[in-house]
Amino acid sequence: MKFLKENIFDIIFLTILSSLIIVLSNFFSIYSSDLHHWGFISSHALDYINGGKLFKEIFVQYGIGQLIFFKFINYIYQINFTSTGIITSVVYSLNLIIIYFIIKRIASTFIAFLILTIILFIHPFIFFPWPDYIAGLCLSLFCFFIIYANSNKTFFF
Repeated sequence: MKFLKENIFDIIFLTILSSLIIVLSNFFSIYSSDLHHWGFISSHALDYINGGKLFKEIFVQYGIGQLIFFKFINYIYQINFTSTGIITSVVYSLNLIIIYFIIKRIASTFIAFLILTIILFIHPFIFFPWPDYIAGLCLSLFCFFIIYANSNKTFFF
């Protein structure tokens, strides 16, 4: 109960932020996607899921990380044209949550709220399901673990 009282602002803000990003990205991936950008990612992911060989049958332009990630997700949630956007929006939302906790640890809750609000106004939803969002999540997780492992809140060991 003490945890909820201390972090109620964080829980409410991050829930609203995540919901807004996922809903807006859902609508965008369903109604405003183009065949070139969305189809490029989706077709390569589906080719890899259906047994295509990387670098021989599938032209891998952005690396194999996203293809492997989508193949793993395909066991839980079927990958298709719009689900690539939905999954990428969830990853983007998780990335912003981690960034919030990183900034909160380094600076303050107000600064973290302000920066994430600015990010939300600049980039409110995913425009394309590029691998940059997944790479950003990995980089944010790295920074999160480095900063939270360090007890004096500095970047140096």
